[in-house]
This record gives sequence, C-alpha cells and structure tokens, in this order.
Amino acid sequence: MRIQPVYSAAAANRASFVADGGIVLSSSNASDGSTSRSIIAYASHKSVALWEQPLGQLHSGVSELVHMGFSAEVTTLQGAFAEDQAGRRLEFLIAGSRSGELAILRPGADGRWASIGWPAESAEVHSATVTTACAIHQHSAQASYLIVTGSADGLVRVWELNAWSLTLLQTISTELRGALPLCAQLAKLDSSERPPAYLLALSLTKSFIQLWTVEPTASDPSPSARPAFTLALQLSGHEDWVRALAFARVSESELILASGGQDNYVRLWRIARHSNASEGVTAAANATRQADDDYIEKLMRKIELGDENQDDQAATQSGSEQQPSLLSANSRAFSIGTGAERRFWVVTMDALLVGHDGWITSLRWHPTVPVEDAPLFQPAALLSTSADNSAIIWTPAAASQDHLVSLSSESASSSIWAPRQRFGELGGGTSLGFYGGIWTSSVASETESSNAGRWGPRTAITGHMGPCKSLSWDPTGCMLLSCGSDRTTRLHARFRQRSTSASEAAHTWHELARPQTHGYDLNGVAWIDQWSFASAADEKVVRVFTAPVAFVQTIQAAGGLDGAGTGATLPESAPIGASVPPLGLSNRAIFDESGPVTYEPNESGQPIGSAKTSISDVFKSPPNEDELHVSTLWPELDKLYGHGYELFAIGASHPVSSGTDKTHGKGRFVASSCKANNAEHAVIRIHDRDRHWKEVAQLAGHKLSITRIRFHPGGAGREPNRFVLSAGRDRSWHLHECIEADGAAGGPAWRAVASQQAHARIVWDCAWSRDGNLFATASRDKTVKIWALPSADGAEGTGVDLVSTLKLDSACTSVAFGPRNILAIGTERGSIELFQPNDEQSPTAWTATGELPQAHSEAVQEVAFRPGHEQDDGLHLASTSDDGCVRIFAITP
Repeated sequence: MRIQPVYSAAAANRASFVADGGIVLSSSNASDGSTSRSIIAYASHKSVALWEQPLGQLHSGVSELVHMGFSAEVTTLQGAFAEDQAGRRLEFLIAGSRSGELAILRPGADGRWASIGWPAESAEVHSATVTTACAIHQHSAQASYLIVTGSADGLVRVWELNAWSLTLLQTISTELRGALPLCAQLAKLDSSERPPAYLLALSLTKSFIQLWTVEPTASDPSPSARPAFTLALQLSGHEDWVRALAFARVSESELILASGGQDNYVRLWRIARHSNASEGVTAAANATRQADDDYIEKLMRKIELGDENQDDQAATQSGSEQQPSLLSANSRAFSIGTGAERRFWVVTMDALLVGHDGWITSLRWHPTVPVEDAPLFQPAALLSTSADNSAIIWTPAAASQDHLVSLSSESASSSIWAPRQRFGELGGGTSLGFYGGIWTSSVASETESSNAGRWGPRTAITGHMGPCKSLSWDPTGCMLLSCGSDRTTRLHARFRQRSTSASEAAHTWHELARPQTHGYDLNGVAWIDQWSFASAADEKVVRVFTAPVAFVQTIQAAGGLDGAGTGATLPESAPIGASVPPLGLSNRAIFDESGPVTYEPNESGQPIGSAKTSISDVFKSPPNEDELHVSTLWPELDKLYGHGYELFAIGASHPVSSGTDKTHGKGRFVASSCKANNAEHAVIRIHDRDRHWKEVAQLAGHKLSITRIRFHPGGAGREPNRFVLSAGRDRSWHLHECIEADGAAGGPAWRAVASQQAHARIVWDCAWSRDGNLFATASRDKTVKIWALPSADGAEGTGVDLVSTLKLDSACTSVAFGPRNILAIGTERGSIELFQPNDEQSPTAWTATGELPQAHSEAVQEVAFRPGHEQDDGLHLASTSDDGCVRIFAITP
C-alpha cells in the first residue's frame, strides 16, 4: 500500500527561536538549473514541520513533518544560509531539544528532508535545554560551517561542520561567570577578507552583550590547533536580560547588531572598521555630536539616567557590571590580530527603538535581495516581536513609504528609526504575546510595490497546543473534529480554493472552526449527527453543541459537502452564534444580533461585565487565527449529568433516518464514562435525545475506568446501534445489547451479553468492522485481538469468538476498521500499522500491508477511517496523538 500524508495540523512550540525560513534549491548546485522553493520551518513538539510556498495562492499547509528523534520537545530551530549573487539560500537547519540533544536537518536530492544526529559522546553534547544555536558559512570549503550552540547547562560550544561531519572546536564556560546563554549570533567582521575573522554576539542572563572574536589561519590546521574565540568587548546599555540578537551587513567592513531585551527596548549597534582605535572612537563621537540638534537627541539628553563618559571598556576588563545611561551613545573599540596585521573596530550605539510595552522576544532583519550586477541589497527593515502582543516593522523615518531603502544608504545612517507597520491583538481579548516572527522569502517584492502599506492576515497553519486526545468524523465524512488538553475543540474540513486564474482550483484541508474553547482539558468528542456533537472534559458534565447557521453556509459554499453531503440542509431554528458569560463555561445560543449581553452586579455589588459574543461569519476563504478564535464558537444546547468523577470516554449512536438515505439521519444516544477505581463508578451512562437527554440506562460490568465506547454500525441483518462495545483499564471488554428501543417503562432496555478479560494489560481501544461482524481490541500488552459475533439468525451473545491475535513490537493504543476490513493500529511509539485479512470471509489470518513508522512522535491516541468517500476520493485515515498533531493520510492499495 502507498500511504501519503495530505493534511497535518501541527502547532508551533512555545519558544522564541523555533522557526526559520528561506529559499531552498532542489540541488546543492545552483548553476544546474535547479528549481527553488520557499520554505518556512518550525518546531512542533519533537518534530520539525515544513511549510512550502507559504504565500502561494493555493495554500495547502504542512508539506512534510520530520521527526527529530529527540526525547523531549524542540526548543531551538535556526537556519544556516549561504549567500552569493543569486541570493540567500537555506542550506540546513539546526535543532536542539529540551533534553540537550542536537541534530541537523537538511534537504535531500529528492526534495525530502532528513535529520543527521549529533555526536553521542557525553563530552560533546549539552546536559540541559538547548537555548540557542546559530551557524555561518565558511569560505574554506563548499560545505563547511561554523556552528555555535548555547544551553541551560551554562556552556557555549563551538563546532565545525565539514562535509556533514561534526567536530567540537571549543567550549566556553568560565567567561560567562555563572550566567546562562540566551541568544547567539555569528557574523563575518570583514566579508572581503580570506579567510575572514568571525564575530560572535552572545547574550546571557545579564544586562550586557558579549562580543567574541576569532581569526582563523589560512593553513587550516587540525581542530585541536584551531584559534579559539576570545572575549573582545562587553556592550552595556540594556537594563535587563537581552533576549534577542540579529546581525545585518551595511558594507564589507561594517555591521549593525540589533539587540532586544526584557527592558522593552531595541538597540542598534554600529560596528565599523577603522585604521586605529582612537580615530574610530573620535569619529563616532563626532557623528554623535552632529546629531545633537535633532529633536530625539535633545529628548535623549533630558531623560538620561547616568554619565555618558563611563569607561565601559574598563568595566569589561574588570568584569564588573556598570549601568550606563539608558540612552548612552558611548563608543567602544576592539582589535583583531597583532603587529602589522592588527585591525580595529569601533562599536557605537546607533539608535534606540522605543515602542513595545513588554519583553522583546525576537528580532529579524529583512532578508537580503539579489540585484542584477550588484551586491546583495540589504533593506533597512527590522522586525521585532514582543510579549505585549505586538510586532513592529522598523525602518528609517526618512525612507519612502513605497520602497525600502538600503541599510547602507544615507537615510538609513542619518535618520531616526520609527515604526513603519505595527501588528497585534491577534485572537481578540486573549492578550497572548508573540514568541517570534520571521520574514518569508517573497516579502521583499511585495513590500517594494505600490501597496507596501497594505497588510492583511493570511491563512496560516493551526493546531492543538497540547496533547490531542480524540477525533471523530462526522457521518458524511466531510468534517473531522478533534479535541485535546489545550481545552479546545477544532473542526477540520476541505475548502475549495481558487487562484487568480479561475481555471486553477484545489480542495485543501484547513481548520475551519473552533467550536469549543473550554476551561477544562477535553478528553473526547463524538458526532451525534451531521450538525451536532458531544464533548467530554475533565468535569462531570457532557456538553452538546450544534452548528450556527453561518457555519453550515460556509461548509456548503466551500465545497466541503460534496459527494455524500450534497443533500445537506440547514437545521431548523438554528442559532446564529454563541455568547460566553464572564464567569461561565457555557456557549449560550444567540438567535439575533441584539448586541452583547450585560450582567447585573452580584449581591456584593461587584460588576460581572458583558458576555463574550461570537457571531459566526460565512467565510469566503479559510479563516485566520483571529477569525477562528473570535467568530467560530458553536452554541451549547444541553448538558448531560450523572457522573461522579471527571469524564474519560464518550461515544454516540449512529444517525438513522426513516427514509432510504441514512447519511443525514438523526442521532439518538450519547454514552459516556468517567474515571473510576471501583465498579460503582465504572459504568456507561446512556442519555436519550428523544427524551430530552434524559439518562435512560447505566451499563455496568467494568471494575475500573472505561477507555472507549463504540456503538454497533449495523449490517448483516442487524439494526444499527443494537450493541454497545466498551473497553477498560480492567483489561476486559464488555458487550451490551439494546433488546427494546422503547420499553414498557418508557425507555430503551439493555442487557449484558458477553464480556472477557482478554488482555494482560490495559485495553486502550476497541472498534467495529464496517459490516458489524467483527470487532477488535487494542491493548498495552502489544496485541490486537479480533473477535467475531455469531450470525444474526443465531443465538446472540452466546458465541463471541476470538478469531485472530496480532502481535506488534510496541504497545497498541488505538485501532480502527476501514473498508474491506482494513485494520489500522496506532502504537505507543507513534507508528501506525495496517493489516488486512487474507480472506475477508474467514478473517483468521492477517497480513501487514503498510506502515507509517513516523506518523507521530508520541503515542497515537485515536485513528479513524473517513466514511463515505472511498469511491470519489479514495481511502483516508485520520490520526491524532499526544504530540498534538492531527493528520490525514491518503491510502492507495
């Protein structure tokens, strides 16, 4: 079988330096006519997600998800670039983990990415979280790079990557004086020199920046004889830890270093070469005095906090941390080499950027732009992000609003820097800050156009921010619902996108709604019918939701209801949106746009405030994060009570209609279980929709928590929902039968018909075959067992037989049947394996027909085949995992 991923909803890790991007060539040789593509790479749990052509008109999301093999999540991901007249190319990515592991990710000849593990010797790895990594291309060899990594173990290590072989060159520890590295950046001091001297900017859990230099020798000695980085200078000025650093080249011998700290300020430091130190310092001082008449300079002098004449170089040599003026523009000098080869550089604070109200979390200079018959063009544009929920693009104030000027231009060196564009308040009232921001490779052409000032949100990639616990296809197979520990329920569906050329269109998967944003971790979801579902969280109440009118119209307009869903109709008296009270968890239905609901003060006179209102819109394109959070809530119609502890599992009966079309029928029963350590609470409670969600049955038998509940699909002479199958922590499965849909007491009657303690460990999952003749149980004992019901005309419940046992190499955590009894098994290590019976009529022997060894990086929580679309779109399998990723795979026999 051929298995191809078609959709991956994977969220980025919550850290500042976990994303990068650039242009990638399909071949390492740029002169062979190879095509290039734009890539954004970001860390998602223990994996790296690759997003190709992020600004393409037919956005299809994550193109590849590469597992790094780490034992903990990725904490840093930075690109290594090579530059020539053709532009700036992304050569590989450096990834570090919370457990101190490191790896390189590089594209192969076939376009797919592969990871290269770091050396495993204990002397050459970090023992704590990797906080920063950077790399710079060396001119000594085609594939030679200098790499610096920093870790919470208090060490900074310098490596050389040569022909994809890694060598440790240096370990820096004592000079840090107990501080931990936060950010590191590398640059060539003079790009015209061969070999060039390198400059390392390093920020620590201190308020200063360290500048380190090294001058390689031309003879290329052995690694043990290589010159080491030495501390050249400390830059003082920030009042708190410096979180972000970024270099940009002004000319061959001049750099600008941007630094951002927890003091909310961004500083620009100009690093320029001079013939000697005294002349350089004098020139820098004169340049500062010439700008004194500027209004901003006058303001700076008024609010200075200290003496401008501090001897910062003396402070560096003595190791003391002096606090200079907040706006001090003192010059500092350092040198490289000895004798006649000695060269001098002077560092001057060039600008102070004030505009953020929170920590600076990342800084990125605009990527260089290739210019015909000229050096690469470095635009004077800096992107900063902050914990205050804002991102700012800074440019020289004298620059044109239609074009970006060069960083080497007079306007960039003589003008003050001001915000050109400010972004923020994504997600409405969530008040979440930005962890970082990056430029895409194609932004340059857009910002230089006549529409440079017109920015707008684009559809991006979304995903659960924590373990994803459950998923469920709607009865038509058009929508996929998922929920997780991030306390959200997310709805995924296909959206028909069109490019500017009307002849080009594509159906791509996206998150189209976020029906529930809860106050408890969500453990399970189940569709009741096409437009309503029930969810179970770490609370004692099952909640039932229905779709608002505009969402139904969005799905219909998006082409998501093709195939089996073309006959969909709007629910009667459907609400238009939902409102959430200030002190509540319920999404209350809204039936008209009468304005926000305001609540009276409580008995003590304390104001309560207004409800948060979410009126669903009809989307013409896939919604962005702001729209998902603000306007896609579903109203809650009912709450189902009865359990004594937090809910654990939930299931719903299959919808059945009285007509010939059973696709859009009405669901009736919702079955749920809670956490239990005794038989009293280890019951399945069944609520009946036809009786206004009254509890109509308690199915006993288990002794510990019930992990999965499945209703019988019908078939082979049996009505749908005749049986309820359950699996539990007590290593057993139980089968109950509905013997009377409407009993004499006014409700359905159920009886236990079979049970067996069939496994040696906890049974995590169970599933029915499509025809209802078989069911499977998946256990932590590394086995999946196949069971057969007796024929419909025989004595029910008297002959459930074990027909086969499948043994795997890892604990089995989820299982699902597809067409022709294809069996998908999810494992604890994150793989998914496919099996088929050798004979469908006699399913005693099974053969492994496919495997996804790296479907997920954590245990697979649930797998489910897409119903109803095998003839039109082929076979699709959805899966979700503790890594937070929701994936859909296309399976071709």
